[in-house]
Amino acid sequence: MIFVSSQILTAEPNISAENRPWTRWWWPASAVDSAGITFQMESFHKAGMGGVEITPIYGAKGYEDRFIDFLSPHWVDMLQFTLDEADRLGLQVDMNNGTGWPFGGPQITPELAACKVEIVELLADSVLVSPQKLLGIVVHDKKNKIITTDFIKSLSKLESQTVTAIYEGRTRQKVKRSAPGGEGWVMDHYSTLATDTYLDRFSETIPVEVMSRVRTIFNDSYEVYGANWTPDMFAEFEKRRGYKLTDHLDALAGLGDEDTVARVKSDYRETIGDLLLEHFTQRWTNWAHKQGTLTRNQAHGSPGNLLDLYATVDIPETEIFGPTRTHVQNLKIDPDFPTEGRIPPDLFMMKFASSAANVTGKKLTSSESFTWLGEHFKTALSQCKPEIDHMFISGINHILFHGTCYSPQDAPWPGWLFYASVQFGPDNSIWQDLPAMTEYITNCQNMLQNSTHTNEVLIYWPIYDIYYDAKGLMKTFTVHGIDEWLYPTDFYQTAKLLHQNGISFDYISDHLLESVNVKDGHLITAGGPYKTIIVPETQFMPVSTLEKLYSLAENGATVLFHNQYPHDVPGFNDLKNRRKDLKHCAEKGAKLTGNRFAVTDHILPDLDRLNVNKENLADSGLVYIKKNYNGKPLYFVSNLTSKPVNGWIPFNVKSESVWVWLWKPIQNHLGKGQIVQMSDSESAVYLQIESGESVLLLFDFELPQEFKNLRKGDNPVLLAGPWDLEFTQGGPELPNSATMESLKSWTELDDKECQRFAGTGKYTTTFDKPDMQADEWQLDLGKVCESAKIRLNGKDLGTVWCLPFNLTFPAKLLKDKGNTLEIEVTNLSANRIKELEQRGVEWKRFYEINFVNINYKPFDASDWELVPSGLLGPVQLFPMHYFKPDVHLINKSEL
Repeated sequence: MIFVSSQILTAEPNISAENRPWTRWWWPASAVDSAGITFQMESFHKAGMGGVEITPIYGAKGYEDRFIDFLSPHWVDMLQFTLDEADRLGLQVDMNNGTGWPFGGPQITPELAACKVEIVELLADSVLVSPQKLLGIVVHDKKNKIITTDFIKSLSKLESQTVTAIYEGRTRQKVKRSAPGGEGWVMDHYSTLATDTYLDRFSETIPVEVMSRVRTIFNDSYEVYGANWTPDMFAEFEKRRGYKLTDHLDALAGLGDEDTVARVKSDYRETIGDLLLEHFTQRWTNWAHKQGTLTRNQAHGSPGNLLDLYATVDIPETEIFGPTRTHVQNLKIDPDFPTEGRIPPDLFMMKFASSAANVTGKKLTSSESFTWLGEHFKTALSQCKPEIDHMFISGINHILFHGTCYSPQDAPWPGWLFYASVQFGPDNSIWQDLPAMTEYITNCQNMLQNSTHTNEVLIYWPIYDIYYDAKGLMKTFTVHGIDEWLYPTDFYQTAKLLHQNGISFDYISDHLLESVNVKDGHLITAGGPYKTIIVPETQFMPVSTLEKLYSLAENGATVLFHNQYPHDVPGFNDLKNRRKDLKHCAEKGAKLTGNRFAVTDHILPDLDRLNVNKENLADSGLVYIKKNYNGKPLYFVSNLTSKPVNGWIPFNVKSESVWVWLWKPIQNHLGKGQIVQMSDSESAVYLQIESGESVLLLFDFELPQEFKNLRKGDNPVLLAGPWDLEFTQGGPELPNSATMESLKSWTELDDKECQRFAGTGKYTTTFDKPDMQADEWQLDLGKVCESAKIRLNGKDLGTVWCLPFNLTFPAKLLKDKGNTLEIEVTNLSANRIKELEQRGVEWKRFYEINFVNINYKPFDASDWELVPSGLLGPVQLFPMHYFKPDVHLINKSEL
């Protein structure tokens, strides 16, 4: 492997474990042993991974004698052994702070379990006999006119009026996918007592000297269904909101004036968010730090302010679920993937996590990656590449695979599997060429992790506009529900406008805004300076937030309000005075000179006035992220369109030299790029990026060698064969060797073993050097199912694992006569699992959720169509010629 690092190109690159991709490592029933741990961790190391996240889950039937209770002395011994092996191999270890998800277990008594408030309309004689705790009662007529909320006074009126009762109960949710020893009630995340009780079990069972060797402890996405209450809610509400919720149970129940209902519910929602932040997330992080470790958290799905929750932990983590639906030419798309009702991964959702990291100065933003990217055994490495690039563009720089399931070596194929993943494990055939993908991720992450953001604009997230809603109770900010809470907002439209016009930004919350200062007209955060803050159309804003924005403007910063100042304050208490204060603050701000506290309906011209840098690169259709690498501009650029880019591309950089590392999935092309300075603030670089490819550019960096641009010749040479095919590894049995006069799927061969085979077949052909001039040759493999290692005359040329399936090599590698080309193609495991299912082999033997398909229906591959496998071609050689781009052809107006 060759890695490009801060040392540029060395035999001993400066690559850390965090630079490499990691994987979630499920431990079914924690039924692990030292031999199995060693085998898998050595496999991870060889595949180019940097670390694992241990998550115990339900077990496999028939292996009960191997189950290890979570947090038992034996379990802690296995954790210590894992940490020792990680040290030996140069890996690192994270661990889930529980089993399955969400947090809960045997230490959580019913009194500490997740709590809910139920609001029900009842018959009068049923109110007093409910087993749940009665919080209050509202008597009203059919038009919802309130008669009384006083329980004692209402007794004489119950027979003739409508009764709405408010109860406190428990959600009765248990830990999902729990492992033995981790079963139990889900905890009350709004209770300090529940949090402390939950964490005490870990303090008592895992010594600090062991826990401190774990890099981070992990919390999965918030999926505490229906948990919208806590026994201390009334006291916490009054302390935080300044009035008694008990006096407004009618509004909580959705009865009465709509504005009052929405305001009381807004206060209730804010209180829930406060409690999750303070009583769980902050308390959990403080506990972890005392244990000598860090926290990694997925805030999405929670009812709190995502930015604050992400910012509280050491590594904010987002997730992608399903494919992004890019337009990469010939990209494999699983036809079984359900598009209806599934929201594709969204850059603007992922930026909640990266924004929190950027504003607070955190180095890493991670992602649970490739969840349900395709059906089991049908996902190719090529499908991962656009998702990787999409994550990098959004600010993610620490990718964790979802994922790998521990499986003992004596478990028959396909081994132990998790029900919702791409199965990045040694039993899956795609493992063969995974090192090529991990090398790509590592090279990119090394640069992206060791650089800082250059975003210049902050966008305020008006969460109170979402909180103000008379319908329902709790608001949860889920990845799957962004069409409800994110898409319809001016906040989202503002973010899209800036992104489409090449302006970089981060989000900021009311709470994070509190620590922002001003220096020389710039907004100063822990993560660096910004030039301005934009407030999208906002209806409700706390007085304290507007006063903070005014203070920033008064001290020289610029605050832009899209279309309007906030109209109103959120919440219910002391409305008259708070409204007066908000109006007064807006009036003061409007009087500031220099348009520093300005309402605008022309955001882009105003940003131009503030010298906010616009990247004309965005007009090319390429997507990118710009960062600062040791004081030098660094760009990661990807072509996720269906068309190649071949020409001069503008960059908002004044520079005379540029380092271009062009990644053509299988090769590092490194050299000094062709650059022309267009103005005092813009340079143009000549780039050739095919659909699906990506580029790293580091400006103001000198290299002795020139980057060689290549022009493809018009007369390709077809390598028609014949092709000798030998199956080298895989199963269940190696098919017989064959000679193919023309390329086709090996499933079409007469040998029936080929129809169930998952593994690698080596294609070999010989050919003479074409009678034409070329500086280099491009070998285009055509259609590959699904990845391939290539050797020419015994020399490794690399691995093609993603689109486009081609590579270039120097012309001198071709002999005049008798060149030998070997192409080792690895297919998917789909056909093997199909045949296993057809034979009725019982392999789905898992507790709790016994394996489902991509639609969460029982998994059955027996009726699948055979998946094409091998080298389908056509395989062609294209002559490539060096050329120097003509700077006179640059038309600045077209850049």
